[in-house]
Amino acid sequence: DHIAYCWHSVAGYSSIGSYTGASSSTVPVTTNFRPSIVIIKNTDTSSTRWVMYYKTGDSNSYYNYLFADDTLVEQGSTSSTIKLAISDTGFTVPVVSSTWVNNTGDNYLYMAFA
Repeated sequence: DHIAYCWHSVAGYSSIGSYTGASSSTVPVTTNFRPSIVIIKNTDTSSTRWVMYYKTGDSNSYYNYLFADDTLVEQGSTSSTIKLAISDTGFTVPVVSSTWVNNTGDNYLYMAFA
């Protein structure tokens, strides 16, 4: 049995794409809108988690996150080293060596929704 989830980018609403990690520098991703939810998955490492960033009532641009495949509680945006900087045109992955979001040379799938 198989299940297929199929998404595609819709201008101003969703952006589906990929980027390559560079742990010694930030990685800007352009979506052409301010995302409310960003989901990231390392496609080079099978044991890596799905990281889901989401907008909260916070006034800063860093989003809290959850792991889609774990029962851990949400991680606060101010205490984390893997927080995203959200802008009106996309998001920026931080300088961090993390297989979850920015390991040098690893490929990442992202889904961003307005």
